[in-house]
Amino acid sequence: MGGVIAVLRRPIVVVGLLAFAAALSIALWLIRPIHIGAVGYDAAASVLYFQRITGGVRLEAFVGATPKPLLTVVYGTAYALFHDWRIVSCLAIGAYALGIALTAALAHRVAGPVAGAFAAVGLIGSAGLLVDVDVAYAVPWALCSWALAGLLVTQARPRFALAGLVLGLGALARFETLIVVGCAGAAIVLALLVLRRAGRETAAVRAGLPILLGFAALPIQALHDWLLTGDPIYSERVPVISSPGAPLIGVSGAIRFLIAHYASEPLLVALAAIGLVTLVAQHRWTIVLGFLALGPGIGAFIIFLAARDIYISSRYVTPADLALTFAAAVAIASIRIHVPGQLPLRRWPPAIGPLVAAVGGGLVALLIIRPFGPIDHATRATILHNAAVERDLATVTPTIAASIAADPAAHAPPGGGSATAKMGSAARLLAPLLTVPQIAVDLKLPLSFVAGSDGPALTDQGGYPHPGQLLFHDVGRDNLGGAYAPFEVAVPTRVGDILVDPLLVEDGRFWLVRIGP
Repeated sequence: MGGVIAVLRRPIVVVGLLAFAAALSIALWLIRPIHIGAVGYDAAASVLYFQRITGGVRLEAFVGATPKPLLTVVYGTAYALFHDWRIVSCLAIGAYALGIALTAALAHRVAGPVAGAFAAVGLIGSAGLLVDVDVAYAVPWALCSWALAGLLVTQARPRFALAGLVLGLGALARFETLIVVGCAGAAIVLALLVLRRAGRETAAVRAGLPILLGFAALPIQALHDWLLTGDPIYSERVPVISSPGAPLIGVSGAIRFLIAHYASEPLLVALAAIGLVTLVAQHRWTIVLGFLALGPGIGAFIIFLAARDIYISSRYVTPADLALTFAAAVAIASIRIHVPGQLPLRRWPPAIGPLVAAVGGGLVALLIIRPFGPIDHATRATILHNAAVERDLATVTPTIAASIAADPAAHAPPGGGSATAKMGSAARLLAPLLTVPQIAVDLKLPLSFVAGSDGPALTDQGGYPHPGQLLFHDVGRDNLGGAYAPFEVAVPTRVGDILVDPLLVEDGRFWLVRIGP
């Protein structure tokens, strides 16, 4: 017992525990998963993938979410056990808090209590990270991997093999993690060439080679994709298949996007540059490599995707933002403020100095990070919006289930299609595209039965939607809402050649209607 207490009293552990408690409390307060489990398209798709793999059937239609094996296993298992999206949301929040705690501990180890507190508050303030955890996406899981790997390689006796395996797990959540492994491998090869040419000892550099175990993620990803679709490189094809028709920006657009994004954060960028210089001066090469991979490396990866005509989401830049926040924490900690000698600092208890420094670091982060997610109006509005959509889904799902109970197509086994084919080949249910994976999971529907509704194609001529179909329209998820106006009715209404029969309506929020002749 005494040993456990001694460990818990270590400053780095105290920093991590405080950061974990703060991040967990704020996320629970904002997201409130006890009421509703908000999950995004990718998170719900991961559960769908788990169901297909464990059911021994191939994915029968294209789902535009890149498979992430770690989320498939974690979220899929959780939903299989509890059949409750709130558990999935809680797992994501736990990963979020743990990732922030591990990052704060790493910053404390590298640069002291000021850096630890700055990193904790700065990451809690990250609007991108907060929005990601709200819909149970993958960045929080990858953050755990990056920070834990950093802690493992900065120990007195670095554990490169374990760090490599941890990065491999992170790559199964966010593929960009392999940029870290690749940069580490390139640095090791370069260092070995230089040292051997100079006739110097290479043992210290060769000790880092096990970090390349992170590449074990590649065969695991391939196995996952093969079990899901029969195509071991399916994950690489998903962004290519889903990008046509999306707003593509090209290389020049990607560069402008990155410049505009960071031009809005000049102080953070300047501090990150100072932090990088500080790390180089201190010969913290493992941390420098990690920063370059997750900072500039992510920017280069975004430009690479743009060059391949792949859609660029604004969320893709979040890992780089987190890397900049970490480097800024190091910079803030490197600033030394002269304290007049006459102040009676020597009379203070030994713990007061680090505590005051940590509070100062946290306050500086609170002033610098903009927007500060937990108090940012737009971020909070997004979280409330997602929760409202989840409540709509929870309300309408039983009515959909009752409406399709007698339809044999709803109970057809999944499979028999193609993972690159269009969803809803014989759709009886039309719903907002971003809700389709979740509806398919909740109601155990084949992807031939349900499809994302196409607002611009809606007509009143009985062609689309056609008699016999159900249309679920939610203002929180349907774009081009004006196209749905003819179907926003509270009583049976004839619209052109079709009859719109409302089954469940919450005026101003959603409409579930049956189309009749």
